[in-house]
Amino acid sequence: MRRQLRHLVDSGERPNITVRVVPLRVGQYAGQRGPFVCLDFAEEPSLVYIENHHFGMFLDEKDDIAAYRLALGNILNQALEPAESAELITNLAGEHE
Repeated sequence: MRRQLRHLVDSGERPNITVRVVPLRVGQYAGQRGPFVCLDFAEEPSLVYIENHHFGMFLDEKDDIAAYRLALGNILNQALEPAESAELITNLAGEHE
């Protein structure tokens, strides 16, 4: 587990990756409903990809996309900033040495 945590911190230092942690003290939040990805393209319409144990699905309806963008905004508002997230992960990794 320590190596995985350190890998997250190292990955977050790359220019194309941002690692943000939603702390446990937040309680329930929109991200607990399941994983999703908002996809934006230069010359194509935006999509949302959702996935669970049984299937994956692309959503292209404007209302669906708006709902997932709102959920993403709510998640990011509750998440720690990247530097705070890296510090928390580093501390957790230290507890597993």
